[in-house]
Amino acid sequence: FTAEKDEGNNVSICRCIYTTLIRHAGTAAFGSMVIKLVRVLRAPTLFLQSKIKKSRIDNRCIDVIICSCQCCFFFLERYMKFIDRAAYVHTALFGYSFTKGSQ
Repeated sequence: FTAEKDEGNNVSICRCIYTTLIRHAGTAAFGSMVIKLVRVLRAPTLFLQSKIKKSRIDNRCIDVIICSCQCCFFFLERYMKFIDRAAYVHTALFGYSFTKGSQ
């Protein structure tokens, strides 16, 4: 597709592999870390909720607080998964970093 066939392409295979391993693998690792961080934040509320149910304490205020925290963490996790997917697409198409691709 070039005018002169002898020139060729200046991009080497080693450079492409380097970019893939450094940028794209780092983006995938960072995106996974963000999702796991949200899940780690959600785990204590799950633990508290299970302990409260086992103890059979009938306090509606505590139930509402725990359920609202669970709901917030659930929607935060879903939102972060959506942002991750968009950031992965932008990274693959444009070569952006994870933070720039998720904006």
